[in-house]
Amino acid sequence: MNTSNEWQIEHHEAAEYERVLVGAISGPFARALVAASKLTEGASVLDVGCGTGVVARLAAGRVGSSGRVVGVDVNTSMIEVARSVADDEGAEVEWRVGSAQALPFSRGSFDVVVCGHALQFFEDRGAALREMARVLGKGGRVCVSVWRGFAFNPYLHALWKAIGDSAGEEAAKGLGAAISLSDPAKLRHFLEGAGFGSVEVGGIALALALPRLEEFVNGHIDATPLRGVLAGAGEGVRREIVESVSRQLVCYCRGEALQVPFASHVAIGRL
Repeated sequence: MNTSNEWQIEHHEAAEYERVLVGAISGPFARALVAASKLTEGASVLDVGCGTGVVARLAAGRVGSSGRVVGVDVNTSMIEVARSVADDEGAEVEWRVGSAQALPFSRGSFDVVVCGHALQFFEDRGAALREMARVLGKGGRVCVSVWRGFAFNPYLHALWKAIGDSAGEEAAKGLGAAISLSDPAKLRHFLEGAGFGSVEVGGIALALALPRLEEFVNGHIDATPLRGVLAGAGEGVRREIVESVSRQLVCYCRGEALQVPFASHVAIGRL
């Protein structure tokens, strides 16, 4: 989840984010991001823009009891939900409220920084990456994932288009920001500009089984700032959005199942 002031959410929305989006989309990509990070036992890891903490929880399992994992997010509600889920799962993670552009940690505090599908939403991406470099020790590395373009993410495109058609371009603007770092050259430029070298940009492509779309699309809206954006639009607009998404994704139906491709860039940089 991003940490810009435009994306503040309340506690029940954060809980819905964990219930709806982590299970279907964020969780599988978090596992892939943690695998790409090649975490080792005993490492110290910072998850920036951690949201409800799925990447941090998975990282804790990799670094073990001799390691350290900290999740930081500007949104208090996200941290509250992250803490409650981690307590239920027994994951040893420290949770902090803080901005990606002013991380509340001293220089050289971590071996690895991870950032899952959050960088594209930060108000100042360069400042956030410079902060990630600052809190890394010599030889440390950053591992960042961002969504590829709409052509590689048909569900995101379908929802963006449906909201734009039914509620206007301004309503869909936040969702459109999800692909704002889809150019790998731009992503590389940001990392190199923050002082990271040997930058490698790879990818993650997954076909994910989505739940029944009426429930899932409404859950997605309720789990994000889209809920507030569409608050005055009425139930008719919500129905139009669900129907539009369903029409656009019909080619991915296999009987009762819906298997939809998603894809991200993963950039790794080193100090």
